[in-house]
This record gives sequence, structure tokens and C-alpha cells, in this order.
Amino acid sequence: MPKSNGDKPRPSTGMREAFAKLLEDPSRDKLHELIKGSGGEFKDLDFKVEWPAKAALAKQVLAMGNIGGGLLVIGVSEGDDGALTPAGLSSFTDKSDITSGLKNIIPSVLVDRVTVHDFDYPTGEYGVIQGKKFQVMFVEPDENHLPYVAMKEADKIAPGVVYVRREGLIDAATYDEVQRILNKRIEGGHSSQSELDLRSHIDQLKVLYGSIEPRKQNTANIFPTRILLRSFFGEDVRNPLYPEESFDKFINTQISKKKDLIAKTLGTS
Repeated sequence: MPKSNGDKPRPSTGMREAFAKLLEDPSRDKLHELIKGSGGEFKDLDFKVEWPAKAALAKQVLAMGNIGGGLLVIGVSEGDDGALTPAGLSSFTDKSDITSGLKNIIPSVLVDRVTVHDFDYPTGEYGVIQGKKFQVMFVEPDENHLPYVAMKEADKIAPGVVYVRREGLIDAATYDEVQRILNKRIEGGHSSQSELDLRSHIDQLKVLYGSIEPRKQNTANIFPTRILLRSFFGEDVRNPLYPEESFDKFINTQISKKKDLIAKTLGTS
């Protein structure tokens, strides 16, 4: 009889160590240890026999991003009893095709946290996985931009919904789960700090601009008949150390760049 999600055993220490080693240094040996030691799917680890459709993969990435990262192994199927079968892939899917399929659905800051690695076992002492190919997708943790939500509606994805991954299940986050995600961002010091830093940088830049005069008084090379008058007022010449670009022009340039960045994030550029 199949086990329910709640009946699934927790990952063994050996599997967790293999998972950590694979994250730190992707290699065929470490993937082999992971598959060999795993008891099935868990919160931050999933197995698929082939790549999911674009929308399903995007939902997977959103869910893993919201729980602090995760790992998706492609080329491995899981039976009803939780046993893993390393079926392998007939060929590798192009990595750029995988990530480009995500860009119009999920935020670019999350797409940037996704990497895909190819694992080929042509020879060696690898038992049942010898001669087979696998691909592994890493979703690296990033608390700076939590929570992650879809930018537009897609198959079984609603925009604005915070998806999370539980053991073997992707679902909309509960109220308590959303609070935990927000607290994680706040505890990391990334709540609204960027906005405060921006205002602080602008204020400091204004102080810097105000600390240097756009023009200065030059009393050098003045005719003798004008020395007495110029000794009181000096000669008005441009200060060569004052920035060529005005403060207003610089800010206007930064506003344009910020608009381009927002449009890119929204996928409207």
C-alpha cells in the first residue's frame, strides 16, 4: 500500500550529507551517493523521470525558492513505495532552453538563482546508473527577495500566489507559512533596507555635491590696478574639480536605468 506524504521517512544522515556535498561541489560521484542513499522525495529534494512542462517547472522553482532552495534530479522515477529507479535520459536538454522557459513566468532574480548540471556515467563502478545520463537543477537560497510569486498566469499557476513545497507536494502557502517566509526575509535584514539605503545614498550624494563649489574665487594673475578690488571679491572662474555632470542629470539617468530594470523584471522590455 502506498505511503502517504506524512508516512514518508525523514532523509537519512548519509543522504543529507550526500545532498550537501552535491550542492557544494556538483560531481558524478556525489550525485551517485545522493541517489543511492535517498529514500524518496523530500521538501528540498525532488526526482522526475523527465523534465516537467514549462509551467510545471516554473511552479517547482517558485516553491523551492520560497522554502530556501532545493534540488530537482531529472532521470529518476519514484515508485509508490518510494523506491527510486534511475531510468536515465536519452539526451541532455539544453540548459539555456530550460532557463529561458522560466523567464516569462517567474521573477528574473529567481531565474538567476537556477543552475542546471549534466551528469553522464559512461564508465566506472556505478552499478545501475552506469551508461546513463541525468540532469540536476539547483535552486539556490536567496532571502533578499522573498516571497517569490509568478509574474503572470500560467497552467495551474496563479499570479500573486505564494507557492511552497512540502514533502512530495507543491501547494499555496498557508497564512502561517507566509508569515515564516516574511520573517525569514526580515531576519536576514532585507525587508525594506534597500529602499532606506537608496534614500541614504541620495542624501549623502547631495551632501557631497554641496561640499564642493561649482565656481571658485581666483586671485591669481590679476592686473595691479585691480588688485585692491579683487582682494575683496576675487575672480569668478569655473572650478575644474566640480563634476561635469549635474546632480539633476545624474539622477535622471539613474531613473531611466531603474525603469529599464523594472521593465526587465516584469518581462515587458
